[in-house]
Amino acid sequence: MNSRRLALFDLDHTLLPLDSDYQWADYLARTGRAGDPDEARRQNDDLMDRYN
Repeated sequence: MNSRRLALFDLDHTLLPLDSDYQWADYLARTGRAGDPDEARRQNDDLMDRYN
């Protein structure tokens, strides 16, 4: 039987000086992979404003 292992790391503001959720959504918006880029960025900014 093979067993799989999963390791998860929280890198935000520890090993990476940024918020990876925000950066990922921004990347998707910039590359047109999240629908309308302006709306995607607005929603991303709104989420971060509410989160912080």
